Amino acid sequence: MAVDLHRLVSPSQWPIPPYPADGALHALLSNGSSDWSFWDAGVYERHPLHTTGEPLRFSHIFRAHVLDDVVAEGQSIIVDGVDTRPVSMKNHHDITMLKRVRREDEWWTGKWGEAGAAVGVDMMRGLFTAGSFSVLVREMQDRVGAIGQLVSTLEAETRSPCNANLYMTPRDSQGFELHFDWMENIIIQLDGEKTWKLYPPLLKLPRKGLKFRPDKTAVAALPPPVTLTLKAGDALYIPRGVLHEAEVTPAWERSMHLTLGILLNDLTYEGLLHYALSPYASDLRLTKVLNAALRGAACLEGGEPLRSALPVHALIGAEGGEDGVSALNGGHADAIRALKPHLSSPSTALWTACDFSAKAAQSENDSNDLYILEPSLFNFLCLGKAEGAGGQGGALSIPEWEELRRTLVEQLPAALRQLRADNDANIERRQKLRQQRLERLRKGKDEV
Repeated sequence: MAVDLHRLVSPSQWPIPPYPADGALHALLSNGSSDWSFWDAGVYERHPLHTTGEPLRFSHIFRAHVLDDVVAEGQSIIVDGVDTRPVSMKNHHDITMLKRVRREDEWWTGKWGEAGAAVGVDMMRGLFTAGSFSVLVREMQDRVGAIGQLVSTLEAETRSPCNANLYMTPRDSQGFELHFDWMENIIIQLDGEKTWKLYPPLLKLPRKGLKFRPDKTAVAALPPPVTLTLKAGDALYIPRGVLHEAEVTPAWERSMHLTLGILLNDLTYEGLLHYALSPYASDLRLTKVLNAALRGAACLEGGEPLRSALPVHALIGAEGGEDGVSALNGGHADAIRALKPHLSSPSTALWTACDFSAKAAQSENDSNDLYILEPSLFNFLCLGKAEGAGGQGGALSIPEWEELRRTLVEQLPAALRQLRADNDANIERRQKLRQQRLERLRKGKDEV
C-alpha cells in the first residue's frame, strides 16, 4: 500500500513524531511500491531516481501563488547564521536572484545585487519577469509549516539534518551552470516543467569542502547526459557529486520546484573515525596531526569509503555501541583499509597531514576547515621552522599503523555511541528551533 504524503504532512501532526511509521522517502520516491526501500534499492549515494505523480500531488505542501506572501512577510532568518527578528529578506542570505551567463567562453552563475540588500516582492517579480532571473529562497522549512513538517519527517527518518530550498525559473532560461552538490538532493516539482541533464560525477561522494566548479576541459570530456523532464507531481533524487543542470523551455511560463537536502556533513565514516581518535586527546599536537591526516586521506583518490555516509538510519533502535557497529555492515572496515596507504607509518601520516593543510589553506572552500594544522604547528612540523611555534618543542611520537588501526577498531563502539548522541541532540535542537520560528511566524500572521 502506498504511503499517503498528505497524511505525512498534516497540521494535526506538528510537532513530528520522532520515528514516523511511514516515511517521506517512500512517499516521494517509491512510485507506490509497497516493498520498496530507499536504502535497499541500490540507489542511495549511487544513482539518480526519477518518479512520477499526479500534477497536484504536492499542492498541499506549497503552491506557486504563495511565494509572494513568503517574500512579503520578509522574515530574514539566517543573517550571518543567527536567528533574527522579522526584517526584510536579505539578498544572498534568504533570497538570491540568479541566472546562467556566458563569460570568457564559459557558463557561469550570475547573481544579482549586493549581499545584505533588502529584497521585496516587486523587486523579485521585476527581475523574474523582465530580467529572466531565477528565484532562490533558502530554508523554506523555517518559513512554511507544511514544508517544515516534511523536512522534520525526513530528519526523523534519515537521522540527518535536512533543509528545503525553493527555486522558480522563468520561461526559456536557466539559473545555474553545470555543477554538483555536496548534499543528497530530492527535487519535487511543484509547478510547470523543467528539463534536467545529468552526468557522471567528476568526484564521487564529495563533502562540503571538496566542492569545485568543473572547468571547460572537464565539461568537454563528459559523456552525453541522461535527459529527463520533471512535470508537476514528479520527484527526482540526485546523489551528491552527480553533475546536473536544468532549464525551462519556451513552452512553459515557469517552473517551480523544492529541493530537499540531506545534509550529511560529517555523518560519514571519516566523521566516525575522528570520534575514534579520542584516546590520543591528551596529546593536543598528536590529535591535531592525526585528525588532519584522516581528513587528508578522505580527500584523496581512493578515499570514497571514508566519504561514504554512515547508515545512521539503520542505527535507530540499536541498543549499544557493539550493536551499532554490527549495523555498519563492514563499512568501517573498508574505511580503515582506505586509511592505510596514507597513515602506514609516522612519516606518511605527518606528510598526509601537512599536504592536506597546505592545500586546504589555499582552497576557497576548505580554508576554514576544522582539521587544518594552525600556522605555528604547520611551520614547526611540516617546514621545520621553530619560529612562532608557540612552545611546541619536543619530538612528536606518531603511532605506527598497527597500533593506530587497533585503537580505531577498539574505539568504534564508544565513538558510535557519542556520534549518535551528538547527532540526535543536533536534530532535536534543529526541530525545536524550527517549531519556534514557525510558531512565531504564525502568531505574527494572527496579529495582523
